Amino acid sequence: MYKAGCRMLHMGIESGCEKTRKKMNKMCSFKEIAERLKAFKSME
Repeated sequence: MYKAGCRMLHMGIESGCEKTRKKMNKMCSFKEIAERLKAFKSME
């Protein structure tokens, strides 16, 4: 992404609470979100 010119990435996470995320019908868990954030950070 950096090579393509991307210098900033924003992600919106509605809630860090699993119970709230379930009520909102969000399909990914907090663990998955953390893994994806770590993967984005490693792309620098």
